[in-house]
Amino acid sequence: MLGAEITKASLPVSYADVPQQLQQVEEAISKNPDIIYFLPLAADPSLEVIKAAAEANIPVVSLQEPIDSEYSVTVSHNATLQAMTTGAQVLESMGGEGSVLRGHERK
Repeated sequence: MLGAEITKASLPVSYADVPQQLQQVEEAISKNPDIIYFLPLAADPSLEVIKAAAEANIPVVSLQEPIDSEYSVTVSHNATLQAMTTGAQVLESMGGEGSVLRGHERK
């Protein structure tokens, strides 16, 4: 994959098994990778392994789940941006003119 070597890609047996996931991250840290991409099952329990990775000079990228840590960055889906981009493309395809129906949920 573009010259990258993936040394380990794993998921816990259960999406509820946070301890197993943390153990997997600890194993990854012991292999001293250049970077760890991490989809945490739970943010707060992940803080210690993320700090351990930082102490080993391994950057951590959290996918989807924001982690309140100075030692990682989070890459997440931006639904508002996606909707605005799609809307702009639709309006552009209409030549900037036409009728648009706006729907919203009643609360």
